Amino acid sequence: MTLIKNYRINDLIKYMPILTLLDIGRVFIYLLINPEAGFAIIRGYIWNLLNLKKILKKRAIVWFCLKKVSDKEIYTAMTKINFRESYKVFMKQIKKHQRVNKHDS
Repeated sequence: MTLIKNYRINDLIKYMPILTLLDIGRVFIYLLINPEAGFAIIRGYIWNLLNLKKILKKRAIVWFCLKKVSDKEIYTAMTKINFRESYKVFMKQIKKHQRVNKHDS
């Protein structure tokens, strides 16, 4: 919701597909190692779709009344994603999950 509410349309068009694909991958991984977290992400997307009208109204308020910082300034403040570290964390979680399942068998 934050992206939809706060970012310019051009930036939404540029970043939403990438972020959505990353989230889809994250959902699949979490469904394997922590199904509750995977379903929470899915519920979040469903909530955004069901509340899109309300989100777009808030977007209008943000853009026409409150927005004082440019998207570029926000981007520079955002943390860069370290894919190598993220991959290592996911692999550790998968291995841990596999060990737990081995002991349960």
